[in-house]
Amino acid sequence: MGLCEDDTPEQRRALEKTFKKLSSTNYRVTSNAASYNCLAYAAGDTRVPWDPIGEPFAYWPRRVPKNRKPSTIKLIFARQGFKPRADGSLDPAFEKVAILSVSENEYGHVAIQLPNGSWSSKLGRL
Repeated sequence: MGLCEDDTPEQRRALEKTFKKLSSTNYRVTSNAASYNCLAYAAGDTRVPWDPIGEPFAYWPRRVPKNRKPSTIKLIFARQGFKPRADGSLDPAFEKVAILSVSENEYGHVAIQLPNGSWSSKLGRL
């Protein structure tokens, strides 16, 4: 992914207002606003959002409970061959996905680890 050349100071301010720990030195905008979300991005799909409630405009895998529980998100990635790991440290032998939970009943965000050890994600529709 290359740096998005269309990002504006207004977009950056909106991101930094929404995500309080961002600062101009600890992230890069690599794509414009898009219709896919963090879950789709981590699963390798940049066509549509993955959301059990958003149908018919969103995708949801077959035979997966229609909820946003972290355990359900883990199931989606388990079906793609992922296995739980102890931590988020870089291990070149594994592709890693982080699932951040808001509560027991809802995931908040999903990110993937890049080969250099940094993390990458899609910020919803931002």
